[in-house]
Amino acid sequence: MSNVSNLKSFLVHAIVCIGIVNAFNCVAEVSVKLVDLDPDEGVMESGAKLMSLPFGLHQLETHDDTSKGFLVGVHGYMSRGYEWVYPLQTIDNDDTTAMFFRWDFSKCPHTSAKQLVESLTEMLGKQEDIERVTIVGHSLGGVLVATMVGEWKIKLPTDFHVVAAPLGGENPRLKECGSVLPERILPTIRFFQWRTQHKLDGAYKDLEIDPQVVSIDGSLAITLPKTYRERRLGHNWSVSYVADRIANASEDQ
Repeated sequence: MSNVSNLKSFLVHAIVCIGIVNAFNCVAEVSVKLVDLDPDEGVMESGAKLMSLPFGLHQLETHDDTSKGFLVGVHGYMSRGYEWVYPLQTIDNDDTTAMFFRWDFSKCPHTSAKQLVESLTEMLGKQEDIERVTIVGHSLGGVLVATMVGEWKIKLPTDFHVVAAPLGGENPRLKECGSVLPERILPTIRFFQWRTQHKLDGAYKDLEIDPQVVSIDGSLAITLPKTYRERRLGHNWSVSYVADRIANASEDQ
């Protein structure tokens, strides 16, 4: 999206959120509906709709009194959005409000992580019926989600899922940003590290060290299989695999 289009979208977003000092901390009206996204032939167009949203947190469906949980998807670097259509629709259920967080991946994830924490904290302060939160971040979006853990003060049961995320390794850009790893994890938090197989991941296969591998006390690290639906389980495909696992675990509870 061009800078001019992005600016126009941001201004519209800010007008909708008039009265709030920081427009990033507001959730816009539902302009892209989860139910209207197409995970099949129209998946690229649907992904483009997600990525055309202005920076900030966006509800993809209307919250109602039956909603007991928040689901948030956080995209990665240079995402085209298509990898999120099936996962969001799969994890979502009748008592969950699905959302998508658009952020400026050209900058350090720390600022955007803080904005997302503030937005969700504000929303949860107004939605007393919410009982749980699920946040899924892919690739660099997983780094953003990991950064959130140390800032998360909400005492609701919260699952943080980082998928194919370069939390370690020798990424000079992330070194400039500072540490992203939480020093401690609240008892109400479950932190999952979903790792693709190093040499099968197109984003990491040429790196000598797998940037996904890092030790975080209190987290659960899960290595993804080589294939998924008879296809190589690579970088973007990993989000769909994890979505199936999350959805199946929710059904078993």
